[in-house]
This record gives sequence, C-alpha cells and structure tokens, in this order.
Amino acid sequence: MILPSMLVVWLLASVVLFVFLQRQKDRRARLRLALQIGAVVGAARAIFACAGWYVVTHADIWLQFPAFFLALVALPEAAWDKSGLLYQGTSSADADFGLYARLGAMLVASSLAISIVVALAVDVLRWGRVWRRRWGSNPHSI
Repeated sequence: MILPSMLVVWLLASVVLFVFLQRQKDRRARLRLALQIGAVVGAARAIFACAGWYVVTHADIWLQFPAFFLALVALPEAAWDKSGLLYQGTSSADADFGLYARLGAMLVASSLAISIVVALAVDVLRWGRVWRRRWGSNPHSI
C-alpha cells in the first residue's frame, strides 16, 4: 500500500514540475532550473532517507517510528530485492557506509533523471507546437 502511494506522489510531483517548467520561456533557463530542482530534491531525499535508515537500524524502539517515516522518502528506489544494487554485500542487520552512499547516490540520480525527463518533455511539446504553427499540422508531409 505504501509503494503505490509513493508512486502517486512522484507522479503528482512530476506534473507540478511539468506545469512549473512550462512557464519558463528560455530553454537553457528551463534545463538549468530542472537540474537545480532535481539536485536539491535529490539531496534532501538522500539526507532524510539515510538519516531515517540509520536511526531505524541502530536506535532504540521509541526512535524507530519517526525514523521509519524519514526512511520512506527512499521509496520507490529502495524497494529493490536484496540481490539488487543497494544491498550488495550487506546483511539486513549490517548497514555500512557503502549502503548509505549507494542509497544517497541513487536518490540524487533518480531525482535528477526525473526532473530532466520532465524538462525534455516540456521541450518536445513546445517544439511540436512550434512545428504545427510554422509548417501545418502534419510534420510528415514535407
């Protein structure tokens, strides 16, 4: 139940980012803004998720409940099987620095990728509108 809800949150955030980036007129400014948003969101997700994951695995029971909500920021990327990239060479009780580094890098990279894909989608739609305005509605007729 948590994973589908996190995917819905990601979808809504992508739509909000799409609408926000559509208002930018300059292509370079739009891509720069998408990179900045992706990096800041990815870094925030990495910090919160790694802190929450660390507290869940190392703290007493009364700290684990709020830390679990911080660790949920890592979804859906951290929902991989134990044979995936995130868990290479670690057991469930042993969470070393490499796990947190891989988790943080994966969260930053996925946030950057989503924001760049959304910015490129805005560019493609904008290019299609320009094409139809200049050369008609059928781009294959030329």
